[in-house]
Amino acid sequence: METPARTDGWTHRISTSYSFSASHRLERLPQDHKCSRLHGHTYTAEITIEGSLDGVGFVLDFGDLAWVGELIQSELDHRHLNDVLPTNPTSENIASWLGRRVADWLNARSDSARFTGFGVTVSESPRTQAALWVRR
Repeated sequence: METPARTDGWTHRISTSYSFSASHRLERLPQDHKCSRLHGHTYTAEITIEGSLDGVGFVLDFGDLAWVGELIQSELDHRHLNDVLPTNPTSENIASWLGRRVADWLNARSDSARFTGFGVTVSESPRTQAALWVRR
C-alpha cells in the first residue's frame, strides 16, 4: 500500500446528513406572522467534522456518527420542538442544540486534539438553511 503524500496545511472534512419531521411554533413574532402558528417541516441536519487524517486515512469513520442519527430519531423526529428545545425552536437554535452534543462527544474522545472544527447545518426546506461552525 502506498504511503499518502504529505498534506501539511491541508484540512479534511466529512459530512453526513439525517432527516426528521417535526412541528414547532416560533415565539416572540407578530401574531400574524406565519411562523407564529403551529406548523411542521421535514428537516435535514448535516453534521460536518474537520480534522487531520488518522492512520487509516479517515477524519472519522462515518459509523462513529451513528449516535447522531439515533439522537435525532429519539429526541427530535415526530416531536413538537417547543417541548424539546429549551429555547425558541428556530433552525439556528436546533443547530446549536445539536452542536452542543457534538462538542461534548468530540471533547470526550481520546483523539480529540486532531479535530479542528465541526459544523451543524439545519434545513427546514430545500431553499433554507442555518449553519453553525465551531473552530476548535
